[in-house]
Formats: sequence, structure tokens, C-alpha cells
Amino acid sequence: ADLDAQIGSNGADSFNDYLEYYGISEETYLNNMVMSLVMEKVVTERVEISKDEYEELYEEYKPELTASHILVADEATANEVITKLNEGGDFATLASEYSIDSSASSGGSLGTFASGTMVTEFEDAAYAMEVGTYSATPVATEYGYHVIKLEAKAEKGTLKEMKESLKAT
Repeated sequence: ADLDAQIGSNGADSFNDYLEYYGISEETYLNNMVMSLVMEKVVTERVEISKDEYEELYEEYKPELTASHILVADEATANEVITKLNEGGDFATLASEYSIDSSASSGGSLGTFASGTMVTEFEDAAYAMEVGTYSATPVATEYGYHVIKLEAKAEKGTLKEMKESLKAT
């Protein structure tokens, strides 16, 4: 089922290209997948997590975010974008006009991502925002200056609801 899902997610051609690129057969890929699942099962069955550790994991957990951004090379341009947004400009349109990364073609959409995926400055700013807002000031990172729009923030369940996913993590 996992192999079918892997092939289905990107298509058979993409999967075959992957196998060819790494010089492995589908059988080898499947054997590696089975070994990985066996190791995961053995480890997770033997892991003991204390109540205090669960509470610490829960406190540290940050829910997934869905965001868009406009990445520009300098702070002045980022401030120009923010001014246009303040005047009622459309975020996606401005992203396609100004952004210097590949997300420009999709209106700046970065999709949904988990904590630890983006650079620290970006994440800190995004997690501090309210859903539906954009950053009031440019967010400087090693890549340039971002204007971030927070589209959605997943709900953080209760510790009881999240216990199994915290254990898996």
C-alpha cells in the first residue's frame, strides 16, 4: 500500500525516473521500504515516554502553517510591497510581480509546512502572526526580505488527542 501511494503521489513515470536515477530496481526499493517499516515498528514498540516527556513534547509542538510570501532582494522593495498591500493591493498579484523565487508563479504560495522546515527568522515571524494577516515589516533572512501572509494555522489538539503523534515524532 505504501509503495502504491508513493507511485500514485507523483505518477509512475516520476517513480521510474527516481529508480533509474538511483540505479535501483522496484524490488530493491520495496525491500528498503519494508526494512524501514520493520525498524520503525521495533523502535516505536520499545520507546517508553514518561508523562513529563509527553508534556514537554506537547509544549514544544507547533502546529503546521499554511503561508505565502513575497521574497525580494532588499528592504526598500519589501517596504514598497507592504505599502501596496496597505493600499489594498492583492497579495498573489504582488507576489507574481515582485517575488524573486519560484513561488512567484503560484502567487507566493508556500503551501503547508511544519515547524523546522523554514529558516528561524521566517518561522518566528509566521508563528507570531494572526491567520489572514501579512507581516507589517519585512522579515530579513539569508535569502532576502520576506513579506509573509499567514493563510492558516492548524489547531493544536489536547495532549490526550496528540499523544500518539507525539510518540511517533
